[in-house]
Amino acid sequence: MGLIIEDGKGTGKTVAIDSENKMEVRAVIIDSEYHINEEHGQAYSCGIQQTPTAAGDCFAYITNNSDEDMMVSALMLAAATDEYVIVKLGDTGTALGGTDVTPANRNAGSGNKADVTAQQGVDIIGLSGGTGVMRIFLDGAVSSKKYDICSNLIIPKNKTISFYCVTGAIQITMGVAMFFH
Repeated sequence: MGLIIEDGKGTGKTVAIDSENKMEVRAVIIDSEYHINEEHGQAYSCGIQQTPTAAGDCFAYITNNSDEDMMVSALMLAAATDEYVIVKLGDTGTALGGTDVTPANRNAGSGNKADVTAQQGVDIIGLSGGTGVMRIFLDGAVSSKKYDICSNLIIPKNKTISFYCVTGAIQITMGVAMFFH
């Protein structure tokens, strides 16, 4: 006896199977970040613009204060001249020398606020111990470039993502696309 899959709404409709024994499905596929933004209003952009003072300076960090994981899905970056940015996860310590940044909600109909501590500065000190997960070359001749992070960078509650320059004394403009899930 075969298995019959029926509509869960009580219409009596069943699933069709094609000649290769595959279930026929018509579906709309949307990105999870789009769904979270539309249905839950929990997608944000965090804008940063700094000129780090010297080589190796931290110019931005975000700590997730939410019970939900913060996912970083893309970075938009530009620099005045050639520069490298190192993205680190897991820095610890007490950050000093930055100013607060408020991420913007990517859904104009949502009043939600990102539950994060985000700061930018020319030389944020007091953080250490993180692991570099990306080293991004910024071509100063290119106005900006988007870096999609297919796996997302996952930042659980009380964990940090931080951004460091390599050369220093070069203006860096960055947008961080993030959502909570």
